[in-house]
Amino acid sequence: EDLDHLVSLLKRYYDVSVDLDGKEFVKIELDWDYNKGEVHLSMEPYLRKALRQFDNLVPKKRRDSPYPHIEPKYGAKEQFAEYDTSPAVGKEGQKHIQKVNGKFLWYGRAVDPTALVPLSALASQQSKPTENTMDKSQHFLDYMATQEPAVLTYRKSDMILAVHSDAGYLNEEDARSRAGGHHFLSENVPLPPNNGAIHN
Repeated sequence: EDLDHLVSLLKRYYDVSVDLDGKEFVKIELDWDYNKGEVHLSMEPYLRKALRQFDNLVPKKRRDSPYPHIEPKYGAKEQFAEYDTSPAVGKEGQKHIQKVNGKFLWYGRAVDPTALVPLSALASQQSKPTENTMDKSQHFLDYMATQEPAVLTYRKSDMILAVHSDAGYLNEEDARSRAGGHHFLSENVPLPPNNGAIHN
């Protein structure tokens, strides 16, 4: 009765479709497991379509990290910044980087947080992209094509707030560093599991 009242009220002012099973919301597929008190979020059709758009359904090279790794210089008394001296790629390259960011940012925010840091790094370089930036963009696309589509699981819990934080020194372009944190609700156990992306 309450649902009928809500739907009739919304239909008075908007075009409304009703999905009583709750299987999809803004391209996010929802798989409900009421017995375990879990819901699994995924976006495999969205991911496949995005990879097709960039001609990257099959990775050009297998990638198990979303962004190139910077080798630490163990034992060095000083660490110097490394600057990108590769040639600029111009407007077409810039549009490509912007499209990759625009297409995958929603996927990353919705179900796959492993995409967010590399997309942020690419976005910080998109005003003056170089061949190196394009290589990093291709690395990211290969990673997305290599990995199984992400599944984000939310499960009922007694909801404690857990926080992870990390920082890196001189690990970004132009001698910049990055610090970040991730907070999430989880079970009240000694090592709270992160309800994050699940990759095989």
